[in-house]
Amino acid sequence: MKHYLIILQLLFCFTGQKVFAQWTQLNSGINNAVHFNSVFFLNKDTGFIAVYHIASPFNRVILKTKNGGDTWEVQTLNFLSVCFAIFFSNNDTGYALGYKTGWEPPLVVLKTNDGGNNWFIMHEEYFYISWYKIPLFFTSSNTGYFGGGGILKTNDGGSNWIAVTPSQTGGDTLYFYNSIHFPTKSVGYAVGTFSGIFVDGALIYKTTDEGDNWILLTSFYQYDGVLQTVFFTDSLKGWVGGRFGGPLDCNFRHIFKTTDGGETWDTLTTAFQYIVNDIFFANESTGYVVDDKGYIYKTKDSGNSWETQYFANKPIRAIYCIDENICYAVGDSGLILKTINGGESIKENKNIQEILSIRPNPFCSSTEITVSIAEPTNVKLYLANIYGIIIKELINQRLSEGIHKVTISDSALAHGIYYCILETGNGMKAIKLVKL
Repeated sequence: MKHYLIILQLLFCFTGQKVFAQWTQLNSGINNAVHFNSVFFLNKDTGFIAVYHIASPFNRVILKTKNGGDTWEVQTLNFLSVCFAIFFSNNDTGYALGYKTGWEPPLVVLKTNDGGNNWFIMHEEYFYISWYKIPLFFTSSNTGYFGGGGILKTNDGGSNWIAVTPSQTGGDTLYFYNSIHFPTKSVGYAVGTFSGIFVDGALIYKTTDEGDNWILLTSFYQYDGVLQTVFFTDSLKGWVGGRFGGPLDCNFRHIFKTTDGGETWDTLTTAFQYIVNDIFFANESTGYVVDDKGYIYKTKDSGNSWETQYFANKPIRAIYCIDENICYAVGDSGLILKTINGGESIKENKNIQEILSIRPNPFCSSTEITVSIAEPTNVKLYLANIYGIIIKELINQRLSEGIHKVTISDSALAHGIYYCILETGNGMKAIKLVKL
């Protein structure tokens, strides 16, 4: 799948039917040496990214956007060196996990009470963790969980944490938890790996009492493997993924699905070839997988089949969807990706009946867009920037037959290149628009 900008440029160089790729790369505004490990959005505009590694300066570890990723604020936290995970329980209350600045730092829990404008250290814990995958999940403002060499739980908004699962010092077997997900307040799942004297493999734990007690699901066993991610759409239906076949064998070609709360698991064979880092389902049918090579896959049938949507050629660590259309994915080397239509390809059909024209073009202060409609139809008309992000919606309604005009006289519209895109039930058209 090609970059949206490239496709849009080609649109005006060639004739015939064009395809608009719908995963676009966003600019974080900071050095591309950064690695992003976790992403969370409160709504279509406000979101956060946990910065796992940055070369210099070393203390800028959380990014925040208020405009859907168009620009990002760098939140400087002098007391933190790296950030592993971020999670919000509501619009005001959020949590993050990271390492405190210093030599052999403890793991710290950060908290915000004002929507991520200010962060403070809530708790410090010397806790064994594995790099990259440190799960953090809250079911309410006060009740939450994080993992590593065990699972810890808080009931008081992060002030105190208690161990609720076997830890790395709990006998001859070592446990590592890479992902936690609660589809309901009571029912939750945790996945990772265990390593014993004679045997090791992937593990899945389940709780039905708000995380106070966890049981190992013996229905799932994969020798010499690691589960990296778990996602459930309800208490019964869920998916897990990771790596199997040994640390040097990345030939992973399937994820696993359950429809009975983990009593049984189906192997979903597909074309996956690399370690699955994250799974996210917008609903019980529509889901996404991102992997360690940089692929994004999508399913529309609950994981029974998958299609390749994007290739970044660098690890994608996490994906988060606001709904089935708006999703964000983050990864290494400053990678931030966004889609506003579920990653689907849109084909331009120049033979559609509707006519789109703009005069003057280029323009300085104002211009007029004319749409000619042959018969009543639903119409979307909007401006997109060169990254394919919608910046101004002009029409989104059913229009009658005839000529319809829209005047753009927006002093807030910066100088540059834009694309005016018309979508109807018959197809779409696009015209490059230049503001001088």
